[in-house]
Amino acid sequence: MKRNLFIISLCLINIMSFSCKKDNNNTNVIPLISTTLTYNNGKLLYKDTFVYNMDNKLSYYSYTYNNSFSNFDYHEQYNYVGNNLIICKKYMYNNLNLNISIDSMTLNGNGFCILDRQNSGEGNGFSLTNYKYNSDGYRIEFDHSDSFFNPFVGTINTIKYIISGKNTIIDTIKRNDNSIDIERYEYYTDKTNTIGNENNGKTFMGKQDINLIKIYISNSDSVIYNYEFDKKGRVINIINSNNENVIIKYL
Repeated sequence: MKRNLFIISLCLINIMSFSCKKDNNNTNVIPLISTTLTYNNGKLLYKDTFVYNMDNKLSYYSYTYNNSFSNFDYHEQYNYVGNNLIICKKYMYNNLNLNISIDSMTLNGNGFCILDRQNSGEGNGFSLTNYKYNSDGYRIEFDHSDSFFNPFVGTINTIKYIISGKNTIIDTIKRNDNSIDIERYEYYTDKTNTIGNENNGKTFMGKQDINLIKIYISNSDSVIYNYEFDKKGRVINIINSNNENVIIKYL
């Protein structure tokens, strides 16, 4: 199961509205996530950190994984230039630079990414990803191709999303080995999503699901989600049936 499910799309899932300036007297302020800490059976696995610019757009992101044998660090720097977004990526393993790559995104008039060109950073090719959205701004299609000499078997080629009631209810995933996965989502319709792309500065990926996932189903597997909230109604802990949980902190 994809890691981004936690961060519910804290990266693969999908956005709701646009960022606004912080105002402590405004009850409509969009909460912005500063860090997430992911645990398995009580052991810390990784930490995600989010930093924003004056427009509340994501300017820096880092992901750190540590265990008793090694540590892995991943960093992204965001640069907004007109209708383009340039993301500089840096990978480090045990404090050694592994790779530096650059993503160049083209944004449409709504600020949503419609084309993402990713350079490998090692001179062995690049990948292209096209995104499509419906009239309400929800992502409905992901179309990926690459020129790498040996793309990984099982690399995703296309994803098509079905939206219902402002939530993504089905993903159909086709991979380069011609396998197809169907992912389904059920939601708590009385619980508002405060952990989506809108809440981590990634509004360029379309609108996010309006509610929180209750059950994720992929083929014969399923994961059940529960949540804890603060006094402002923001999600501060995600708990799933795989003994994983994510602690969330906001600005």
